[in-house]
Amino acid sequence: MNFEAAKILCVEPHLAVLESRCAILKYSGYDAVSASPQLAEIVLRNQDFDLIVLSNLSNSDLHKIINLADGANVLVLYEITLPTELLSLVSIASSVNSVLFPRATAKRSWLN
Repeated sequence: MNFEAAKILCVEPHLAVLESRCAILKYSGYDAVSASPQLAEIVLRNQDFDLIVLSNLSNSDLHKIINLADGANVLVLYEITLPTELLSLVSIASSVNSVLFPRATAKRSWLN
């Protein structure tokens, strides 16, 4: 069987976090791409993704990127996420059709 790796865009303002998150995903077999919040809009206008992983974004950046998701699932992280937890959340987020906010129900109010 030939399985194509899920294409994931990671968006995070802190370079070290962004690079380590992408490295974990790539090492685990995902096709992971990273972008700063400023570059994410350009990347999303030119490429399609299966999943977008967001963290540490302003509400305006969060709104903008989710609006540009174009059918991609979105995983929003609000706290430090260990590699094993990240991989578990990515696996879940890749298999459902939605925007996920693990452990951050209070943060959901911005969507309303």
